[in-house]
Amino acid sequence: PADHSRRARRGRDRPASDQAADDAFGRHALNFAPQKSQSAWLSGLLRARALGGDAFARWLLAQRPPWARLQTLDVPIAPLALYAWFSERPDTQAGARIRERWSAEMRLQTAAHRAEAWFCELWMEQIWPPEGSLWRQPRTLGGLTFTLLAPSAEAFRREGAEMRNCLEGYGVVAGMQASLVFSVKRKDRSVATIEIVEHRGKTERGSLAIRQCLGRANRKASPTVLREAAAWLAELEEARAEARRQSRRDPLIRPIDAAAWRAHFEPYLAAHPSLEKDAEPVLARPTKIFAALTWFGSRITAAPVPNA
Repeated sequence: PADHSRRARRGRDRPASDQAADDAFGRHALNFAPQKSQSAWLSGLLRARALGGDAFARWLLAQRPPWARLQTLDVPIAPLALYAWFSERPDTQAGARIRERWSAEMRLQTAAHRAEAWFCELWMEQIWPPEGSLWRQPRTLGGLTFTLLAPSAEAFRREGAEMRNCLEGYGVVAGMQASLVFSVKRKDRSVATIEIVEHRGKTERGSLAIRQCLGRANRKASPTVLREAAAWLAELEEARAEARRQSRRDPLIRPIDAAAWRAHFEPYLAAHPSLEKDAEPVLARPTKIFAALTWFGSRITAAPVPNA
């Protein structure tokens, strides 16, 4: 048949090294092939290989639950493949921001969490107030210092660990809610965490409000902290009013710059020009990444693990 002849010609046109790699991967994959739904299984596996390479696809095959079961859990292949690819390229702008790099020994759930932290950091760097803005200036009132958390997953993790709360991973939530999170310290010890937002109602639209002010283990902050927090917020309002009188704008959250976000991944696209369509969800809708990775992380946690 003509179709078979075309495939044969394409096979002859490929370098021998590529053909040998394909054959080796195919033999390896056959050891994991399910008895049912082989077409969907193979299609998903080949997509993973195209996006992340041989080592990435072999890593997915070795996971528990097996790949056939994982496909029913909506694996976010593109974000994970980008995380794995940039983990091996710390000299790139995006790769340099990875705190814990992917390896073939990493569990899938761990990789999903690490990928989420990486994307979170790239995203927060774009939307968080820049250096020099009034929000980034520490302020001290009544012996308490109010400091904006740095735009990094690690900063949120450290604050969450010290305050024994669920702050780890909250940077994405804060960004989507157009809020900022501050640490309140007495000397060098955290005593509260504050989240502020802008009012959106008609009467107080644009004015600042404290959305949360919580002490250790999510307990209500002390009266002293609450009193000083109110004074601190009033000081912020006055600083912002002064900035506006000088025609300076200091928004809480900056809008995402689509071109700057895409620029993070240009090295990958340059190496894989034919895969831009597969990577487009990552490039166009960063908030979709967090939803997919968080959803997958929760589902893989609950997935049954068969006996090895």
